[in-house]
Amino acid sequence: REIRIAVGSAYYVLDYRAEARRAILAFKFYGMVQYAAVFGRLLAPAAADWGEVDCITWAPVSAPRLARRGSRSSLLANSLATLPGRREASVNE
Repeated sequence: REIRIAVGSAYYVLDYRAEARRAILAFKFYGMVQYAAVFGRLLAPAAADWGEVDCITWAPVSAPRLARRGSRSSLLANSLATLPGRREASVNE
């Protein structure tokens, strides 16, 4: 699904409600890092619509936040980049 925003478009694969919201919060704040694989698989069909992709990356977090909970966005990028069908996966943290 796509929504239009002032600077372009944003895509989402889950409505931020009920179980999906709880899963996202558990992944982001409560150490459920294994959810990265599930979220990567959910993002895969949307990513397939992007066509050929040269790079999958993430937005870095501040040093204090990184120390507190790690980089969830890098886990998610790595999960998506390493799905079957990708040419090559090289994710550096």
